Amino acid sequence: VTSALDTIKAALPKTVTGINNDSSRVQMAVAWDMTKVEAINDFGSYSIPGTVSYKDKEENDKTATVSCELNVLPKSIVENGDFESGNTGWKVAGSEGVSIVWNDTPLRGTGAMHYWSPNAMNFTLTQNVTAEEAGIYRASLQAQGADGEPNTIDVAIKNTRTQITKNATVTVDGWANWKKAIAEGLEVQAGDTIVITITVKAGAGGWGSIDDVFLYKTGEYNGSSSGESGAGSGSGAGSG
Repeated sequence: VTSALDTIKAALPKTVTGINNDSSRVQMAVAWDMTKVEAINDFGSYSIPGTVSYKDKEENDKTATVSCELNVLPKSIVENGDFESGNTGWKVAGSEGVSIVWNDTPLRGTGAMHYWSPNAMNFTLTQNVTAEEAGIYRASLQAQGADGEPNTIDVAIKNTRTQITKNATVTVDGWANWKKAIAEGLEVQAGDTIVITITVKAGAGGWGSIDDVFLYKTGEYNGSSSGESGAGSGSGAGSG
């Protein structure tokens, strides 16, 4: 059985491209710091350091430090959860008077849902997703922002068949201070529809951005429902 860490290790490049003084290029073997890889225990963006060995023009042994920017992402069933395609897949409601752009202050890439308003706001983004596999599902998002206290972002997932909802809320409190909201434990049968809803509430002058909205399976489901609804968690973790 291949573990997630094995998959990550296999994804790291075996060589990097070196550029000589005459602008010629050469492939150089690289040794990555596997202690940094072994420390990965969550989805997110990581910088993995590595070392290359080579000989200079006098045939002296030399080393150089390189790095690999590694994105570890779940197998999400949300369409356009990183907003790289703007608002594709999402329905926005209640945003009258709110300035929304789709490429401002991303966690990674170039897309993010950024909001600001001179007035108090309370609006939602929703998407309906059909689960092809039965299982226990989790939704997460990353958010940053400030002002308009309390400036909160809630993520909720609802199984339309059972009417059970799981949700989690974070309060943003600073530029680029990314926080993660995790709603988890939703039991789903194959073919069920999951509604994921993001709710933004803030006072006048509030602003922020949302990125990396994921919905993914975390465990197996045997078909017997607990019949309970509940909340997830919010944290200040900056990786997603």
